[in-house]
Amino acid sequence: NVQYDIDANSRRKTLSRDREKHILFFGGSFTFGEGVSNYESLPSRFTYYSKKYQAYNFGVQGAAINNLLINFKKYKNLRYGVKEKKGVAVYLFQEFHFKRLISYINLIPRKDGHPNKQMYKNIVTNPLTIIFDEKKNFYKSLPYKEVYPASHFVKSVLSYSSILRYFKVSLPLYWNTSHFQYLENIMLSLHIETSKYFGTETTYLVLARYFSTDLRDRIKKFFKNSPIKIIDINEIGFSSEDHEKYDWRKLYIEGDGHPSALYYELVAKVLAREIDKRSID
Repeated sequence: NVQYDIDANSRRKTLSRDREKHILFFGGSFTFGEGVSNYESLPSRFTYYSKKYQAYNFGVQGAAINNLLINFKKYKNLRYGVKEKKGVAVYLFQEFHFKRLISYINLIPRKDGHPNKQMYKNIVTNPLTIIFDEKKNFYKSLPYKEVYPASHFVKSVLSYSSILRYFKVSLPLYWNTSHFQYLENIMLSLHIETSKYFGTETTYLVLARYFSTDLRDRIKKFFKNSPIKIIDINEIGFSSEDHEKYDWRKLYIEGDGHPSALYYELVAKVLAREIDKRSID
């Protein structure tokens, strides 16, 4: 039972403090603060703990970095209302955000019987696909099925078959180099946009605490020499061991799965300390 207040620039309201720099938070519902009040969200708590940065919440429920880039380019009011002349941008990356970047077939568990074992439906997603020119500059965006009609058709056919349900797999089975390159290109485009309008100097890809696969290590390896910098939450003071010190029911909203105010408090504290430190460095 919370109220979501949106400001005149189409961003969720956050705690306001007099700081010398800005930090722009991009991401999905974890960034937006689904289920918590305006001043309990990660951007708000970051502002509270940071000695240098005023945070702005560009998070959108259910979004990924492709959606957020298009939003920023499309809706001009998002470009205003940031008073600090310099700062940084961050994108809070969850493992499932990779699936939101491209078309995938997701297995939906049954709501009765054995929800983790029996699959009854496959959904083929049709996300906005960002198209880049030869110099990796943003060109335009179109729905996936218009850019890759053959691929979308094959996936749609498979979604009606029993093959994927039988083997309990989703598509794609494995992330390849082109997926990582696509993510980097979009992040670089976002950096160009925020630098142009806000004077943003650095853009960070922040890897959230939990990944069930080797995706975390693969992203870190790919971005090792990238202009986009990586911050791994697990390496700055909120590892699995730190997480396990707290009752799970206090860290997540019961029956929902989104983080609680306590979770954001813990993450904001270590993230603010890390980014403040990097500002000095």
